[in-house]
Formats: sequence, C-alpha cells, structure tokens
Amino acid sequence: MATGPADQNLVKRLNSALILDHLLASSPQSRANLAQLTGLNRSTISSLVSDLIEMGLIREIGLEEADSRGRPGMLLELNPGGGCIVGMEINVGYISVILTDFTAHTLWRRHIETAPGTSQGDILALAEELIVAALRAGTAHQLQPLGLGLGVPGLVDANLGTLKFAPNLNWHHVSFRDLWGQKFGIPLYIENAGNAAALGEYYFGVAKGCNHFLHLATGVGMSGGLMLDGQLYRGAGGFAGEVGHLIVESGGELCSCGRRGCWETLVGPRAVIRGVQYALENGAPSIIPDLVGGNLDRITMQIVVNAANQGDQLAQGILADIALHLGTGIANLINIFNPELIVLGGTLTLAGDYLLPTISNIIAAEALGEPARMVALALSSQGTDACVKGAVALVIDGEYFRHPCLIVALGVGRRGHKQVLGLWHGASENATVVRELLADLRGRGLDTERVLLVVIDGAQALYRGVRKVFGERALVQRCRVHKLRHVLEQLPEEKRAQAAWRLRKAWVQPSSETAMNQLRACVEWLEPISPSAARSLEEGLEETLTLHRLGLGFFGDHSG
Repeated sequence: MATGPADQNLVKRLNSALILDHLLASSPQSRANLAQLTGLNRSTISSLVSDLIEMGLIREIGLEEADSRGRPGMLLELNPGGGCIVGMEINVGYISVILTDFTAHTLWRRHIETAPGTSQGDILALAEELIVAALRAGTAHQLQPLGLGLGVPGLVDANLGTLKFAPNLNWHHVSFRDLWGQKFGIPLYIENAGNAAALGEYYFGVAKGCNHFLHLATGVGMSGGLMLDGQLYRGAGGFAGEVGHLIVESGGELCSCGRRGCWETLVGPRAVIRGVQYALENGAPSIIPDLVGGNLDRITMQIVVNAANQGDQLAQGILADIALHLGTGIANLINIFNPELIVLGGTLTLAGDYLLPTISNIIAAEALGEPARMVALALSSQGTDACVKGAVALVIDGEYFRHPCLIVALGVGRRGHKQVLGLWHGASENATVVRELLADLRGRGLDTERVLLVVIDGAQALYRGVRKVFGERALVQRCRVHKLRHVLEQLPEEKRAQAAWRLRKAWVQPSSETAMNQLRACVEWLEPISPSAARSLEEGLEETLTLHRLGLGFFGDHSG
C-alpha cells in the first residue's frame, strides 16, 4: 500500500477501480462504452486500460459487432488469469474452502466435516492444511495468489482481522490476521459469515446489482447480512447483522449465546428437529422414523423436507410454524430497513416451497404498506457456497475494486488556521495506514493532539481505528465523498456523457463558491431528467463543500 501525498497515482487507482467495477458488473465492454459508463474521457480510459492489461487484470477478446456508428471497438473483460483467490468458511461442523480465478470462477474446492467436540486448535490446524492445499492448486494453474478471504460465525472486527466471539463455536478473541497474515504472505480479509454471504449474493447471486437488501440464512444458528446503498452495513462497532439473536420470545428456549428466546431458536434447523422429535415422542404419526431407521438423532432439515414432499402432515406442520416465525421477524426488519429484496439462504433454501408463500402473506399483512409493496423475496442462488463466494469477493473488492479511502492530516494553529500536512490512502479496512500515519507525524516532531484528522470515504471501522490509535483526545472527523458514478448510473444512457462533463467541470473548480454554484446548477439541470439523481447530487453538496474547504477538490478524472 502506497503512502504519502495524494498525487496522480491515487487518481489512477481510483479510476482503475471504477473500470474494474464496471467490467465485473457487465462484460465485455469496449473502451468507448467504459468512457460513457464512468464519465472518464477516452484518452484516460485508453491509458488506464493499457496499464490494467499489462498488469494482467483485464484482456482484449476481439472486436465488437460493427454497426452504423463507425469503426467497431475492441472488447474488454476481466482476465481469469489475473490471479487466484482463496475463499474459506469455518463454521459449526465443517470447513469449506474454494480457489477461484480473478473472475471468481471456481477452480478447486474442499468441504471437510468436523466432529462435535473437535478442539479449536485442531480445527485451525485443519484449516491451515486446506489453505496450503488451495495455494498449491493455484500454483498448479500457474496463478499468483491475490489474497485469502474468510467468513466465520459471530462478532468480527474486520478492521483488526479478529473474531471477537462466536457463540456457536464457543471461540473467543481469535486474531486471524496475526495468525495467518504473515504465515501465508498474502492479504487476509475476515468477515462475519452473514455479511460474507450477503456480499456473495451481491456480486454473484440473485442480489447482483441490488443496493438495498437483507440476506438471512440458517445453519446451526441464524446469520444476517445487510446491504445499504451498495455497502455492507456493519454498525458502529462492526458487529451489526446478528439478527438471529433478536429476542422474540421472552423466557423462551435457551440460545447458544446464553440468552433465552432468540429468533434463531424458533426458525433454525435445531427448532425444526426439536419440534419433530418432541411430536414423535408424544405419539404423532409420521413417516420420519422410517426415513431415519428409527434413530431420531439422525433427523436433519433435509429429512424433514423430504417427508413434507411425501405428504407427511407432521413435517408440513412444523415447516408452517417455522414460516410463521420467519414471516413476523422479516416483516419487522422490512419496517426498519425498507429493503428492496430479502434473500433466504443456508438450510432455508431446502424448504423454500413451504416457506415463501406463508412469509409473503405475513409481510403483506404485518409490514407497512409501502415498504411491503417494494420488497421482493428470493431464495439464494449460491446455496451453501454464498459465504465462501463472499469471502472471495472480500479479496476482489478490497484489493482491486474498492475506492481507497483518504486520511487528511491538518495542522491546527492557535487561531484555528489549518494547514494540510499530508494525505494517506489505503483500503478502508486496513489499520496499517493509521499506524503509518501516526509514525510519520511523530517522526516529523508534530504534536498529534494539535492535528485534525479527516477520514474521507473510509469505513466506520477505519474511523474507529484512527480514534483508537491516536487516542480519545485526537481531533477526528469523518466525511463521505459523494461518488460521481452513483449519480451517472441513475441517468438515461444518452445523458451520461453530458452529465459527467458538467459534474467534472464543477468538481475541479478552484473556488469553493464557484464549485457549489456549478453543482447547484447541475442539480437544476438533472431534475427533469432524473429526480433521483438530482436528489443524490443535492445530498452530496455539503460533503463536497467540506472537501473544497480542505483544499482537496474531487479525486476523479481531472483531464479534459
């Protein structure tokens, strides 16, 4: 990761990420199409594309079909040979790992079951063996390793690379970045399993291109991942999404977290199996004992679904109860978050035919009218692979597609005068940049309590990291840059080039007042074309003004 003043290299990195992002979303694309999609001029696109081809990250695949518009362009796509990525999930009872190429196509996989009572040390040792095997498979494919992504159940500090607490595993404070980061010599990204699964659906599954959705999955427990405005929502401490531990039945069944009445005790496979076993022990008629050879300990979610498919009334009744509890909880989440899509994953996909109709009816009856009409229900297209594919996406997103954050250090004089001391940039979950910044400032003999730190476009985790490293007395502010592409993507295709020109002209103005006047004029121009784009731009005006006050301008395409 480069550090130091923001210069043309930073601009190139921002724009390269933009190109890769569009190629991941839709390929192939010509250089002309990329210029139109990104708002960058053609000379900038040509230069960046040449660099990305030289790096082996994208490739040319032939000419597009000729039409009346002129000479056909060369089509581009992500290069599968750009490198390999290891995606891993460690969960209760199993370890799953895949190796993919740069386009996330799976080249190799292993799924290992772990026996109940297996120690944490033995599981970690087995996981390390699988990582080594995956990297060897990458070498066999002549691919350089780009990183390791890991999904685990429980509370995860993605910034530190640490699993804080996994109730269903009974693990506490496992620092995977310290454990594996240097051992394997590749970037390591760790995320809560629910968040990773949501990311997998966002990049590769039914939620692709959907910026507001909830992913709910059951296994031993229940996980949730929330995507808001195209970003994973992690909350103030990075621990958001633990929907399985919503208290929905005061004094109810004991949960693995130590509390009673958690949602996952009513909707997960344990609830299904427990309900079936209790009914059978009390004489309920069912074909399920025949399906498990009389051993009720062999009952699984799949067995119950198989029985329901054969008309077993007990199995169908238990699944109907699960659907009722799911529907009520989902209706509440819809009222809170107003998503456009709810994705059901994990073992819930096995019983989709029995769950979706009831859940839909409950949403219509119990969720507020407008949010209920806006939301759709879908089963995960990734199934049990959602988490490991999301772990792959963590690496792709973190290393190549995510726009780097900025930390601005401003010297604060006694009269409030501010002087830019330097800019540092890096991935938004990378704590290293914070430590380097502190060492640099101290090395220059500066009083860090007289330095204002502005975290621009960084994740909440980075903001917390700055406060933690610099101390509670540090002056820290957070500012999110309004992204040009978010406005452009809401416009009709034929209007994008003109809008990009207008927006670039405003953002590179040397005077804050002039820039703001240009942006306000652009809002008025956008209003009849796309009210939503106009609103998006208007919401970014104050943040843009903040950047101009700091003397930073807009880090986009400054040419043309």
